[in-house]
Amino acid sequence: MKNLFLLMFFIATCMTLANASTKKILKSDSKQLLTESNKSESQSIKLNGEQKQLLLKYQMAKDNSKLHELKQATLKMAQKSVPVLVTVLKSREFSDESRWLAMFMLGRTIGRKSAPYISKYTDHPNWMLRVAAYKTLVALDQKQLKNVFGKGLKDSSMLVKLEALDSIAKLKIKELAPLVWKMVYDESNYIVSAGKRKRTDVVKRAIRTLGELEYRESQRPLLKMIKNRNFDDMFEDLDYTLSKLAHTNSPRGSIDVKRAFWQKQTTI
Repeated sequence: MKNLFLLMFFIATCMTLANASTKKILKSDSKQLLTESNKSESQSIKLNGEQKQLLLKYQMAKDNSKLHELKQATLKMAQKSVPVLVTVLKSREFSDESRWLAMFMLGRTIGRKSAPYISKYTDHPNWMLRVAAYKTLVALDQKQLKNVFGKGLKDSSMLVKLEALDSIAKLKIKELAPLVWKMVYDESNYIVSAGKRKRTDVVKRAIRTLGELEYRESQRPLLKMIKNRNFDDMFEDLDYTLSKLAHTNSPRGSIDVKRAFWQKQTTI
């Protein structure tokens, strides 16, 4: 898990994909490159000597220490790296870190034309690749893929659900707000401990996402929740979202001070 967070930090600080589609790449060749590289796993992709050297570097990258060097080597090869990146993504022989980086570099190299291919990885058995796919699609500003992001809200992995929520919030996909609202009551987002049902971080993140999406249909239930001490475990999240919906912040102070403020609110 520590390696995952280090990897996410590296990607966030070293790579900017949002403007990838505006880079001076050969647009007419991008789709063809990806199509030719996207063969079934039973088919091997032919690589030249330079590409084999890059593939070897991906094989040798067993941890985060080599990622910066690997990124630079990939950028240097530009579109010639595409067959290598697809090979890495399709093979379990490579580390999760290498495959994660390959996903982002594919998006950076080809830009938005890579979105249809990358979106397929939101169904991949490896949860890390599903997370990487959602992050890359966000960086490529693929807000039109509503069904893809909506599917992530029902993923079997809590971490993927959290990533899907973050993605929807960042892209402001307001059409998915009703599905986000349903997550607050979805039993799969709760755990049972000592005979009691407890909310997971997914529920708390869903509450915050409702604020980012300005989902006003949730305001009355959320007001009831924040007034009830049984929901104090996510008081900050409720306060955040209600402040977004009301376009005003609750006063500074303790939970009691803030609750007193919301107690006076019957509607927003």
